[in-house]
Amino acid sequence: MLDERLSTVLKYLEGFRVLIDIGTDHAHLPIMAVKNTGVEKAYAVDNKPGPLSQAEHNIKAYDLESKIATHLASGIDFLPEDADVLVMAGMGGEVIYRALLKKDYQSLKRFILQPNNAAEKVR
Repeated sequence: MLDERLSTVLKYLEGFRVLIDIGTDHAHLPIMAVKNTGVEKAYAVDNKPGPLSQAEHNIKAYDLESKIATHLASGIDFLPEDADVLVMAGMGGEVIYRALLKKDYQSLKRFILQPNNAAEKVR
């Protein structure tokens, strides 16, 4: 289900309890995280209703509605207090950079950031 890029991201989720996946698209990463890494709960967040609807469909297909919640939000406008690991993968570096400037991240223990361009901006 996961391509090589997201399979690599998945490895960095070991040992964390609550994932927030910003730009989740179809929720493949949260699904595999809950099934395979010990992540107990996940938030699948996207700013587009179409992909979020597909994410909800996929979550239901794996019977994970009690463990993965979907949220329609832009960037990190939605950041639950219980999240301890954040993933922003496959989006532009400028988008990631601007999103990261918006919040206080005290609850987060790890950021997994994988920009598809402008990586220097994220660094």
